[in-house]
Formats: sequence, C-alpha cells, structure tokens
Amino acid sequence: VIVSPDVGSTAKITNSVMVNFNSSTTMTDKALGTLTFNDFNSDVSIDGTGFLINTAGTYQVNYSVLIGSTGERTTTILQINAGGVKGGYGFSYVRNWSTVEQSVASSTSVFQLNAGETVRLQARREGIITNPANALIGLAQLEITRLR
Repeated sequence: VIVSPDVGSTAKITNSVMVNFNSSTTMTDKALGTLTFNDFNSDVSIDGTGFLINTAGTYQVNYSVLIGSTGERTTTILQINAGGVKGGYGFSYVRNWSTVEQSVASSTSVFQLNAGETVRLQARREGIITNPANALIGLAQLEITRLR
C-alpha cells in the first residue's frame, strides 16, 4: 500500500474580510474572502470557494466561523459539503437590539473523498431577519487534513 506523503499535513483557507450573507433560505457555498493556503499539501488544492481533492483518501474537515450581525435577529445554519456528502452541521443565533452581537459556530467531520470532489462551507439563513444585508461571517476558517 502506498501512503501519501501528505498524510498528517493540513491546508487552511482563512478569510481576512467580513463576508456578507444574502437572505437565501437554501444552503449555498460561501466564499471565505481572501484565500490563504497555509500549509503545503499536494493532495488538495484551492479552487475559489473551497478545496479540490487531488488524491482519494480519508480527510478530516474543520470549520469555524464568527457570525456577526447589525440586524435585529439572525439565525444561521452551516454545514460542510464534501463530495456531495453533508456533515459538520453548526447553528448560530445572533440577537442584537442596540449593539452588534456575535456568535461562534464550528464543527469537525471525517469524509472518504475521491479525486475531483470538492469540499465547501455552506450556509443558509432563516428566522426573523430585520436587516438582511448585514449578517456577516468574520474570522472564518475552513481546514482539511489528510488522515490516510
């Protein structure tokens, strides 16, 4: 059995700007602003909004996001979509009456992925949203590690 030399290595995409949520009620891919490939990993590459798998294997996928809103109430549901398989569900509720409030959501999942599949962070909003233009992701990170 040939084991990838990238087993144990990690790649990260981190945003450096606040990313606006639209008022979508369906799960949509979320771009994470500035993409930063922090660690070398030949088994995956960045393709704009997430990771492209170059080598089939077992991968651990993590995300963490800080949700902020200047709207009165914002409910956000997040998930990982890895090769069409859903996982890593997270939930964030922000309530704001006079100041900006924030909420953190994070998750970790393990997936069996094939070459050519993608890994995305997806989100949707629901509930009462009084100012739908102002729900933002800050300090978001999507991370993938080759396990085997």
